[in-house]
Amino acid sequence: HGQAVMEGHAQVQEALDTFAASEHPGELSDMLLSPIREIARTGIVCYKWSSLCFVLVHRLRDVLRDSPPPGEGEVASYQQGVGTWDEACMSVCSLLEGLDGPPFTIQRLCELLVKPQQHHRSRLKLLSAVDKLVSVTTLSPSYTPEEASVLLQQAEKRVAEERAAAEQVLRRRREQQQLQLDQQASIEG
Repeated sequence: HGQAVMEGHAQVQEALDTFAASEHPGELSDMLLSPIREIARTGIVCYKWSSLCFVLVHRLRDVLRDSPPPGEGEVASYQQGVGTWDEACMSVCSLLEGLDGPPFTIQRLCELLVKPQQHHRSRLKLLSAVDKLVSVTTLSPSYTPEEASVLLQQAEKRVAEERAAAEQVLRRRREQQQLQLDQQASIEG
């Protein structure tokens, strides 16, 4: 299992590197989008930042380009003094490109890049949210694939333990409720 994970990671990293090095990278393939989905789900970064950042910026540009225009009555400018929509988008992309590593907000950023319309129906709100996510100075740690695999296993174990504990509490509550109902029925009967 671990070997397959490593080979899969190596293929994705190679695709990220190739895409980032291309003069005309084109559309993002499913393989290139997979790290964004993975980080949105886990919050764990185990790809080279330079290549990953290039793909994130490319995806961000696509999302902003494809987001619905402002509705009627909605303020047309993103922030006072920023200029045009395109300039505001370029400014936010530049902020992301200027980071030395993944921002500590990387998981939320990836969530927005995976399902942008789920959280922000307006392009202005989406741009504002992304601006806040990339206007940070604290960076998130990056891990090797091996470290990421261990962290993910630990997190999954923790979630399973928490779920089992919650189910046990629920079971006890149901048993207590049933006991109370039975006692109430015996008193009335």
